[in-house]
Amino acid sequence: MLAKLLAGILGLTAFSVCILGGLSVGARAEVAIVRGLKAMLVFCLLGWVVGWAAETVVYERVRKEAQDQAAKTPAPPEVAAGGDGKPAG
Repeated sequence: MLAKLLAGILGLTAFSVCILGGLSVGARAEVAIVRGLKAMLVFCLLGWVVGWAAETVVYERVRKEAQDQAAKTPAPPEVAAGGDGKPAG
């Protein structure tokens, strides 16, 4: 989800900057639009890669924390005792 969000934000931002920048310096509209589309494609891909990496890092960190927390939590008495509530042995 973060990958798609960043891809959209960066792509549209790059497109807008190129269009506004091109038109402000007097470039033809066609040239500004083509440059904007190229920049949108590049920055969309860049945003997707950065977002994917961020998602992966966060997911792995949360998974590791959950595993560490599960390892620190003692087993419930019925599990430790064999399921019937009586001490094992």
